[in-house]
Amino acid sequence: MTVRKRLKVLGSTEDDGPDPLAAWRGRPGVVVLILFTLIALPCIVRAQLRDQPQPSDTLIVHTVVEPKVRPHDRRDKELETRPAPIRDWTQDDRVVLDVGGFFDPSAFDDAKVVQPKAYVHLMPGIPNTAFFGSAVGILLLSFVAFERYGKRVQGRIVTPSYPTFELTRFAPLRWAIKQRWFQPLFQIPVVLVFLGVIVAGLIGSQQPGRNIAPVLTWNVWWIGLIFSVVLAGNLWCFVCPWTAIPDWFMRLSLTRVSAIRGWHRKYPRFVLWLWPAIVLLLFVTWLEIIYDAGNRPWVTSVLGIGMIILAWLALLLFERKAMCRYLCFVGRVSGQYAMLGMLELRRRDHATCTACKTKDCYHGHPDRGLPCPTHEFMGAMNDSQYCTLCTECVKSCPHDNIALRVRPPGVEVLFPHRTRMDEAHLALVILIISAFHGAAMTPRWMTWEGWLRTTLIARARDLLGGASGLEGHLGGTITFTLMMGACVLGPALFYWALCWLIRCASLRRDVPVRRLFVRFAYSLLPIALVYHLAHNATHIFYEWSKLWRLASDPLGWGSDWFGTARAPLSPLWSPEAIWSLQVVLVLAGHVFSSLVAQREASRLFGTDRSAAWRANAMMLAGMILLSLLSLWLLAQPMFMRTAG
Repeated sequence: MTVRKRLKVLGSTEDDGPDPLAAWRGRPGVVVLILFTLIALPCIVRAQLRDQPQPSDTLIVHTVVEPKVRPHDRRDKELETRPAPIRDWTQDDRVVLDVGGFFDPSAFDDAKVVQPKAYVHLMPGIPNTAFFGSAVGILLLSFVAFERYGKRVQGRIVTPSYPTFELTRFAPLRWAIKQRWFQPLFQIPVVLVFLGVIVAGLIGSQQPGRNIAPVLTWNVWWIGLIFSVVLAGNLWCFVCPWTAIPDWFMRLSLTRVSAIRGWHRKYPRFVLWLWPAIVLLLFVTWLEIIYDAGNRPWVTSVLGIGMIILAWLALLLFERKAMCRYLCFVGRVSGQYAMLGMLELRRRDHATCTACKTKDCYHGHPDRGLPCPTHEFMGAMNDSQYCTLCTECVKSCPHDNIALRVRPPGVEVLFPHRTRMDEAHLALVILIISAFHGAAMTPRWMTWEGWLRTTLIARARDLLGGASGLEGHLGGTITFTLMMGACVLGPALFYWALCWLIRCASLRRDVPVRRLFVRFAYSLLPIALVYHLAHNATHIFYEWSKLWRLASDPLGWGSDWFGTARAPLSPLWSPEAIWSLQVVLVLAGHVFSSLVAQREASRLFGTDRSAAWRANAMMLAGMILLSLLSLWLLAQPMFMRTAG
């Protein structure tokens, strides 16, 4: 668009001759982003330089955790190992924070054996040079992405077009998928490992560094799950033991095509669809940190048993597998990330699905396959969010019209897809929780938490004139809950305000904030995913070496089956390689999110190009802040626990 046309769009019709600023006025996006850079970058530089660590801070600090004390209970002792204390605590503060600890030890039978031989490692974040270079890269890439402007996409595309490679073109794989034993073949090993984890957590040593249950759950499965979603979509849902165990028992078979005896009620609308999964995600996150599930093997086992009970109740009460579509927070997180994954089940020909009379992919077939567990009709499905890759549709389809395909990562969110308010809330919560996990593992979080707790105790004492009851574990729990609530509500309000600013900038009063909130929420998924991957990369390459030890002594009973029980703990990658991977992930995620936002703006405002680029400029500014926050979190030193 020429300068004159853009000025006309903005309402200016004057022509005063050559304008020395015409080149810049012809690129308003560059002007907006440069102004934003001049304001934001100095603040970031000042904050990062103020927090620049001493030379000795780049080393790994090993701190022995004393018996009966959790890492959260002894923040001062951890910080004392650093050359420069983060905060000067008074003696009164130390006494107050040490009384009762962060939790009540008497609440657990294993309090005397929690972490007697664990170590807390303070791992360095990405260096300042990488941080500032990446920050400048984010800004430059934003300029390029904004000026390029996304390709206009109008109307609803029935079958989005992108390159794919069909795996079911190979006859042996196509034949195997159609067999009833195909899914149980992969589920059985996972179920056996899952049951072994539960047993190990209940009867094995309660020292977290010597029990395979918390390590295999929190350090291997939960972290590796995010990487597997990128490569294979909802692969976890395909092998999930939580629904497999009650399903097999209620059908009395691993392969039989038969109905489950239950009430088969429809999932109630008043439950607001995905909100139970959202609440459960928040609750489990709170519970994981409050009760230190990663360091209490029996808590890990109890959570696993709870998921089986929840799946059994859902099968008993509701039709099909309500657990998979509405209740399971793991399935919903991996489902949203699966929209960016590289594996999909799709129809081969849309006309064949339209002409089909039986719709067996949805209703099932009495001899070949079960109904779709998540109520998906292959003829209308254009996203992988609710597809569990169970392959029942492949078995049931009488036309052999369903294919398993590999595709480029992230293409699904570039095209029109279903949008819902609860899905938008879930996408926002996923972004918040992934950042919250990273923040809660930093010394700065501990400093803020200690300050808030001391302040609450002091104010309560002033009001009550004596002991407030906040000195023990209750005060720690309340403090953490308040901070977690602020970390959830603060970014949510920020995103809502950003959508309001987008509406104001677009000058389109007919587009409500609610619609902008829903549509642009999906563009946050790439930023959430890449930060999740970058954060987990540190855990994977530093902490997975625990498995060498625990493979020989999974219960912590002193055995040495494979001669690796005393194997050294060493990172799989060098810190420099991990930092490079983290930076590349953040930059790639930011660029891709920018492209997704551009296409959403084009679809939202249609032919009103002026409103589209103004809205996109505002959304891009918010994405820059989110990506810079990701970099800042990765630049912070992070506490991690490894076996001693």
